[in-house]
Amino acid sequence: MAGLHAATSGKIAEGVHVGDVDLGGLTPEQAKARLETDYLAPLQQPVVVERRGKRFQLSAKEAKVSADLDAAVGVAVKASESDAFSSAWRTVSGTKLDENIPVPVTYSDDAVLRFVDRVRRNIDRAPKEASVTFSKTQPILKGSQTGMAVDRPKLRKLVAAAVDEPTRQPMLVPVRTTKPKSTESALKKQHGTIITVDRTTNELRLFKNFKLAKKYRVAVGAQGHETPAGTYTINDKQVNPSWHVPLSDWAGSLAGTVVPPGPSNPIKARWMGFFDGAGIHGTSDRGSIGSPASHGCVRMLEEDVIDLYDRVPQGSTIHVV
Repeated sequence: MAGLHAATSGKIAEGVHVGDVDLGGLTPEQAKARLETDYLAPLQQPVVVERRGKRFQLSAKEAKVSADLDAAVGVAVKASESDAFSSAWRTVSGTKLDENIPVPVTYSDDAVLRFVDRVRRNIDRAPKEASVTFSKTQPILKGSQTGMAVDRPKLRKLVAAAVDEPTRQPMLVPVRTTKPKSTESALKKQHGTIITVDRTTNELRLFKNFKLAKKYRVAVGAQGHETPAGTYTINDKQVNPSWHVPLSDWAGSLAGTVVPPGPSNPIKARWMGFFDGAGIHGTSDRGSIGSPASHGCVRMLEEDVIDLYDRVPQGSTIHVV
């Protein structure tokens, strides 16, 4: 009868654990006190994640973590109050129950999501696109870089699981690589030929694969008719072109007309248009080369424009400074 008395004494049976905390032999009050120390206290520690030398914490208060210890102890007591004769036999024989009872833990899912988004804002790094810039008349190719993005769904699962786990360790933030849309190799192919025009030195430079291939003396727009500065594309190529005279006062009676190839056509040999009537062309006025003398176009010696023309595919970049 001694075993039967022990089994019905109101104490939790040996071998009963709540959240891996051993409650065997304890009264319900003692069991709750032990859970507060060994389970709830660790559960109140913050969830910690880290990446790239940065550490982020989600506090139990912010996450609104709550553990129903009374419910867990109640389940433990019921597990101990199995068949009285079986309980007595366990007492006499020295055998134990093998029960591990979970603790009902609640938290704010919204708080977890806010935390995940805070981590994401601090960790995410957008990819850097490859680009072509200019240092005056020198084209510069800047390479691309991959970016980093927090794996939001995965981090959310990790944090939610950690909130419910008192024996937690700092976790590495899961990320994925983000790729740039524009790559260095693509830009090299796109900008295999680049022309730069320096209006202060009246010099045209030809670049192949971002390396200087040749220099030419040119004439650019005179004051009041400046060659337009900016970055453009060679959008029109013609051999022995006609001259479509612009509707400008300086054109006089020729304004709006078309002058066919020949001695009266000032556009000699070749034409490479790039912006609003402005283009690169040959000239018979050899003395104008090296000075601001045109009405906005880039003039070249006929032999030079013929040489340049075959080196420049349509669609090539031209940068005027």
